[in-house]
Order: sequence, then C-alpha cells, then structure tokens
Amino acid sequence: MLLEVDPLLDFIQRNCKCAKCGGGVALEEVTITLATSLKLHCLDQKECGFIDYMNKPAGADVDVGCKDNRERMTDYAVNVLYVLGLMSSGDGGKEAATVLGFLGLPTATSMETRSWRIIEDRISTTMRSLTKPY
Repeated sequence: MLLEVDPLLDFIQRNCKCAKCGGGVALEEVTITLATSLKLHCLDQKECGFIDYMNKPAGADVDVGCKDNRERMTDYAVNVLYVLGLMSSGDGGKEAATVLGFLGLPTATSMETRSWRIIEDRISTTMRSLTKPY
C-alpha cells in the first residue's frame, strides 16, 4: 500500500493530541533513502516539549560488514530490497533515480549519485557468498 505523505501528515495532525498536555501536535518525516518514519512533537514547546518517534521501518536481516553503531541506509529492508529488485532486472542507479523521481520522492537525486553505489557495495559481499558455486 502506498499513501501520499502530505495528506497523511495533515490528517494525523488534525486528529491527534499531545499525549502529555492534550495540545496540538506537528509531524515531521525522518527519511533515510526510502525508509521513512515519523517524529511527533507538541506545538507547545515552552510548556510541554513532548516528543515521540514512530517505530523505525523494518530492518534488513543481513550482515553488511559494518561494526559501529551509526545508522546506515543498508540497515533498512526497503532500501536493500529496492536495489536488489532493480539489479535483478538489469537496472542500476540511473533507473533507480528515475523511478523515485516519477514517484515524486525526495531522495531521487541522491539514489543515482550516491545511495545506489553505497547500498550495492555493502550488499555485494553477501550476494557473492550466497551465489558462490559449491
């Protein structure tokens, strides 16, 4: 299922109240390539200041060889699956960016120039190990 983000954000803001003070809330998108979650904060920052985060998108169940705790685009299944899906049809970063651009997603330009290459590099070791002849 795909939902347009702006109407969804507007709908939530109109119908939600701050869990702490009952006042109005504002929502903000938190995006890492295609993986998106929401951050909610109370509009009364002086008196209340309540902030809540939506659970993060599904994680990628693959070890990509990174040992520190920084958040990476390869940490999210949707990003890895997007690249794998396009690779399986013989496409690359340019086509990935084109599809995202047609969908009006804000990460379209970075997919061709940076994100595709990073994701492809990080998953290539795992892909080679899974496809190695016995």
